[in-house]
Amino acid sequence: MPTTNLSDEAYDRKKKRNAAYINNNVTRITLNLNHNTDTDILAYLQQADNKQKFLKDLIRSRMKEEGFVYGEEA
Repeated sequence: MPTTNLSDEAYDRKKKRNAAYINNNVTRITLNLNHNTDTDILAYLQQADNKQKFLKDLIRSRMKEEGFVYGEEA
């Protein structure tokens, strides 16, 4: 009878739960920036410690400026 490593099994269960959570709760959006034509954007983003938070804050600021309210039709 083979011996089982519970830590490996626990790791695998955690990995599956995490994958299921991401599948059900996360949307990934990618953005391609060109090193030649988007150098200003790349330099500006480089200064942000947390790029995800930085971009979300910019988007939410714009949404607030425009009076966007989630769930309301335009």
